[in-house]
Amino acid sequence: MLFNSLEFLAFFAVVLAVYALPLPWRLRKVHLLAASYLFYAVWNPPFVFLIVLSTLVDWVAARGMAAFSSARLRRACLLFSLMTNLGLLFYFKYAHAVLEEFVRLAAALGVAIRIPESGSEIVLPLGISFYTFQTLSYTIDVYRRRMDPWPSFLDFALYVAFFPQLIAGPIVRAGDFLPQCRKPKRISGEQLGRGLAFVVLGLFMKVVLADSLFAPVVNRVYAPDVPRTASDAWVASAGFVGQLYCDFSGYSTCAVGLGLCLGFMLPANFRFPLAMQSVSDFWSRWHITLTRWLHDYVFVPLGGYRRRRGRVAFNLIVTLVLCGVWHGATWNFLLFGLLNGIFLVVQLGLRRSRLRRLAVWKSPPGQGILWLLCFTLLTVTLVLFRAPDSRQAWGMYRSLAGLESAWRSTLTPLDQLCVLIPLEGIVLFHYLMRDGTVNDVFRRVPWWVVAPTVGAMAYVTVRAATSGAVGEEFLYFEF
Repeated sequence: MLFNSLEFLAFFAVVLAVYALPLPWRLRKVHLLAASYLFYAVWNPPFVFLIVLSTLVDWVAARGMAAFSSARLRRACLLFSLMTNLGLLFYFKYAHAVLEEFVRLAAALGVAIRIPESGSEIVLPLGISFYTFQTLSYTIDVYRRRMDPWPSFLDFALYVAFFPQLIAGPIVRAGDFLPQCRKPKRISGEQLGRGLAFVVLGLFMKVVLADSLFAPVVNRVYAPDVPRTASDAWVASAGFVGQLYCDFSGYSTCAVGLGLCLGFMLPANFRFPLAMQSVSDFWSRWHITLTRWLHDYVFVPLGGYRRRRGRVAFNLIVTLVLCGVWHGATWNFLLFGLLNGIFLVVQLGLRRSRLRRLAVWKSPPGQGILWLLCFTLLTVTLVLFRAPDSRQAWGMYRSLAGLESAWRSTLTPLDQLCVLIPLEGIVLFHYLMRDGTVNDVFRRVPWWVVAPTVGAMAYVTVRAATSGAVGEEFLYFEF
């Protein structure tokens, strides 16, 4: 079920109605867990067993760490969790790609290897990258003695499978979610209203901005073997920045809103990233729960910034490469992570130079130059996200450089305006809200302004959905 579908609206209405009944808290949590498994089973019923398996493995591993005083046995429990979860992730997400690369390498060496048709495709379980990292953070934190094993298996199972953020995050830490399971939730009218407002905002970003305005232009220019001018390539690539942000942030906003309707607080996944002033500033604002996970469980254990300059550069590049590969088993994603790692290393070097300490960078023109540089780098690297393979990515880069430019534009002036005007509006809004949150808007703006604004967004979203935008999957379902 997609959030932007009538089926999900009916599903959530039933879930919320039953959840609001005056039932024992434990029974209400059982209801949420059953609803979460049903939500996931709609996609592919057998894969529910993978979630249950991951839940059982990490529950047992954490209990074992608490039971054993021996450091060796505690490490064995952690390895049991890591090998099981990462093994499943590797098999479903990376095994096919690794096998294809092995076949290509063998062919280059003159050895022909045939893969049976029955084993040539592996179906990727939705959300496996997200819930795998989520459960691993629990066992790692227990191993580090940052939290004790949770006493309730029901709470832990609900933490792993909670349906608002199960498919595409945010990646929630056990220490943030599990304590919320202790006390019964009372859903107030104000809380429900704010949660539904978040859902409307998220759907507006997804259906109206991402699917109706940005996607048609991006898809047309990125279609295989389509002639395009350099202008077409830049407009479409900039449009993909807007599409990816509105699509993914739209899902995360819906997840936060749905959780709020049920009385649970989920972490924000975006903090106005298009108001960036540097590459590191962007990564502190984009997909926050993933970048913090990688910082805490990869970058810091590697040594973080507490090493010599060369080792710090290595740590940054390894972390960002893993970030890229987390998104998919292709050379495009690996190169995306590598480039961003290199950008962070260069930025780290510039921070210590006299050039970076010049006062001009604090002036409005200097800030504008920094933003333009960062946005250009983001636009160029996200080509690797949008292009299905390295050949098409290379073709798009040639178009961006004007080396493969058509005589006639594929896009009309209206197409360009449908990308540039909303993109400029998003950037402006991000700068106005750079140091704030969406919750600040709800607190500061009077209800008689918020209510009609949310109502107008709901109306436009329904109109856009009925015109054909509904039914488009969220982009991060692929990851």
